[in-house]
Amino acid sequence: MNFRTLTIHGAYHPDFQPDAVPPMHLSTTFEHRDGSDWLYLRAANPNRLMLEKLLAKLENANHGFAFSSGVAAVNAVFQSLPVGCKIVAGKDLYNGTRMLLEQLKIWKNAEIYYEDLSLNWNRNRIGEIHPDLIWLETPSNPGFVVSDIQEISTWAHQNGILVAVDSTWMTPVFMNPLQLGADFVVHSATKYFGGHSDILGGAVLVNDGKLAEKIKQVQLNQGAVLAPFDSWLLVRSIKTMDVRVRIQTENAQKLAVWLNEQTWVHHVAYPGLYKADEKLVFEKQSSGTGAMISFRIKADEQLAKRFAASVSIIINATSLGGVESTWEHRFSSEGPLSPTPKDLIRFSVGLEDVEDLQNDILEAAEKVGLV
Repeated sequence: MNFRTLTIHGAYHPDFQPDAVPPMHLSTTFEHRDGSDWLYLRAANPNRLMLEKLLAKLENANHGFAFSSGVAAVNAVFQSLPVGCKIVAGKDLYNGTRMLLEQLKIWKNAEIYYEDLSLNWNRNRIGEIHPDLIWLETPSNPGFVVSDIQEISTWAHQNGILVAVDSTWMTPVFMNPLQLGADFVVHSATKYFGGHSDILGGAVLVNDGKLAEKIKQVQLNQGAVLAPFDSWLLVRSIKTMDVRVRIQTENAQKLAVWLNEQTWVHHVAYPGLYKADEKLVFEKQSSGTGAMISFRIKADEQLAKRFAASVSIIINATSLGGVESTWEHRFSSEGPLSPTPKDLIRFSVGLEDVEDLQNDILEAAEKVGLV
């Protein structure tokens, strides 16, 4: 099946049941029966297994695991590593992952290194560290740094190092990191898989059986599993993901170009605006540019916060990936130790009419005196 058909029919087909959509199984426990693997909700549930199989198909993975949040999925990868592990992550990084990495210093006596993982990454430097895992975001959140997944993965495997990619922004609509050599792919399913800002979930996808067993043990023993109803909702929402993400991306491309023309904007970060080597590498590993934009305005921190709060259609809120456009003054969300520029607005583009979004942005800029 092609991708869009897979999103609709890849989880369930009513072969011997009258339901056109999968039923929901809410039971927390199952009767002991000979030959049955069903035991307890934390170990397995029909709706979660249905979702996990679908997620694996979408990422061309052998194994899929659903968690109660994106951070729980990220943590599952980290918890699969040994005590005293070394992890290299990019300097530009989702703040929730950064906070978790800092906690790992206490929980697992881990050594954490924040390094340049752009196209100018230093093999010798990372080789000296010799980490257990390299953690990639590409494009990075919120700075849109490009990493070459295939190049880094090839080098890492030659040196006995695992590679994980948080692919939340690109989704399997546009990118499959396992096919580029990554060992783990992680998603916050809250975002584009859910698509309506009403489901909390996460996913880990792997090909290697030994790594899959480690993730399964974390899932079973630590218990951060996705509930049946949320699993059911995600299977439903994924049916429209391909259409949603493609239209959101069309909108984002138009808005990125338009923002880049505004005199009160001094920088726009968006994959559709990449040039030279960044453009070549990005297009090699992704078939689309996504629906996230970061742009910096000619304003100090306080004015930038007022601007973000002055919109009427766009929702001034954290998170991303919903059908409704949201944005935020990212530094305020990340806190005083954030490396994010204080004039940066992170913009998740939704399905609204582009002209309405442009008018909303201009009205906000006029309210605060940017224009």
